[in-house]
Amino acid sequence: MILLAIILLFVGFYALYSASDKMQSKKKKLIDNGLFKHSNQLVKICGLVLLILAFSVFVIALGWAAGIFSGLVCLMTSGSLLVLLTPLNLLKR
Repeated sequence: MILLAIILLFVGFYALYSASDKMQSKKKKLIDNGLFKHSNQLVKICGLVLLILAFSVFVIALGWAAGIFSGLVCLMTSGSLLVLLTPLNLLKR
């Protein structure tokens, strides 16, 4: 259950990161091509829904305080890794 929440958190953050205007994305990647067939607004909404769903899974599995704290820690960790590794093209399919 926690692994599912971490995967949802990572995918949601990646969708929001890819849809941001400041990111200089190369649209050649398979994941980005699948995301950007739709509008940026839809990708941002889907990313937010995934983040909310991940936090709700954390809260259901661990309780209110521990779920929110674990969700924030996982969000910071996966966000940091994503921001560091995406420009280096180390995240592959």
